[in-house]
Amino acid sequence: MLLRVCCSIFVYEFRSKNLFMDCTHMSGEQQVYNLKVDSSGRIALPSEARQRRHIATGDTVVVIEDEAGLHIKTRDQLLAEVQAHFAKHVPRGVLLSDEINAERRSEIERD
Repeated sequence: MLLRVCCSIFVYEFRSKNLFMDCTHMSGEQQVYNLKVDSSGRIALPSEARQRRHIATGDTVVVIEDEAGLHIKTRDQLLAEVQAHFAKHVPRGVLLSDEINAERRSEIERD
């Protein structure tokens, strides 16, 4: 869901590649960037967004495509989301590795 635009739109020119980027500041922490795709299919992530997300030159990001569109995430963001998802399904204080080890021990004892 798009939120109301609460600030001005800033337009930056990437002089080296003649690319333009619109940055729409949204309420809260959300910002929307309109990026140009070059002839090789590349986009340039805005430097302020890279700094906020601690993305350095050469880092790998993950692009996820779903029915809502494309989402760019760092590996750390994706790992945290996956861990949070599975944490909802495991009671507090339970280590799944301990349960797996216990199952393996009982299988060995049965054999």
